[in-house]
Amino acid sequence: MWKAGRTDREAGYTYPAALILLVAAALVVQSASIPSSGKLQGEREEELLFRGLAYRDAIASYWEAGGASRTLPARLQDLLSDPRVEGVRHIRRLYDDPMPGGGWRIVQDAGGGIVGVVSSAPGTPRRLAFFPVGLEDFESAENYADWRFVFNQDGG
Repeated sequence: MWKAGRTDREAGYTYPAALILLVAAALVVQSASIPSSGKLQGEREEELLFRGLAYRDAIASYWEAGGASRTLPARLQDLLSDPRVEGVRHIRRLYDDPMPGGGWRIVQDAGGGIVGVVSSAPGTPRRLAFFPVGLEDFESAENYADWRFVFNQDGG
């Protein structure tokens, strides 16, 4: 019997065509949602800069809050709650090192006060230029340990 609008040769092609389109769409979405390793490293380096500068600025704030008898913090927790002044916080929270395989190493002055932090993560930085003011020496860094976030008591 004859059916209008469709022949036997055309039957069954809609379903495979729809499956092919769905697979292609899924591949496009998946490739768009997975960041490349270089992009991921760049994002971690940005976070390392943010967190390292937060520590450096908090140490500077701690130093300035000391008034005439300026001192450096003895431990990072002192930045969260200044033991010298009730209710004063110099940093919002203590940040972990964002780099994989790393952790913060504390940089101390001769008296044992904390002047900064440095990442112990292995690896070579991807970022080589366009650092914030005061961090220009990061451009020559060969590893993350060369990114030292240190407060200078003599000049801030």
